[in-house]
Amino acid sequence: NDAAFAKLVAQMGAAVAPIASAPARTTGFGGYRFGIQASYTSIDSDADYWKRGTQGPPDESTGQASVSNVSPDSVLQLYSVTLAKGFPFGLELGAGFGYLANTEIVSGGGDVRIAVFEGFREHIPGYFPDLGVGGGVRTITGTSEMKLTVASFNTEISKPIPIADTATIQPRIGSQ
Repeated sequence: NDAAFAKLVAQMGAAVAPIASAPARTTGFGGYRFGIQASYTSIDSDADYWKRGTQGPPDESTGQASVSNVSPDSVLQLYSVTLAKGFPFGLELGAGFGYLANTEIVSGGGDVRIAVFEGFREHIPGYFPDLGVGGGVRTITGTSEMKLTVASFNTEISKPIPIADTATIQPRIGSQ
């Protein structure tokens, strides 16, 4: 059933897609950013394609997985670690690796970001927020049933607001 499989893969792709969670400002030439992320994607777990397209828990008497899943999880949980390195001219390269809970699926991929407008803090340009664009790709392994690679593009606008030279609040708006 190609239509049902396409729906299952689309929801799975949304769960493993790269997460745009960084401010528009990059880490700068010598900077690094390490992150631990969790994303929760709700799925249509009552749909027949999730029940027929995923394996259920193992049978306690035989130890073999069932051919259908009578109660698939309603939320796909992806736990990831990311590392990014800043380069000159507002460029930042990164990598991310994740694990999809309650499965054998592992995701991995890379990210690239560039700050189009960042770092102005004085005079007239100091009133404008930072602006950045980026993209990422994630692919999965751990299943022989399908190959899935998801690419994304994102934009971010953020503005660091220093508080008494000891802390910074950085509100941000992003789209992916």
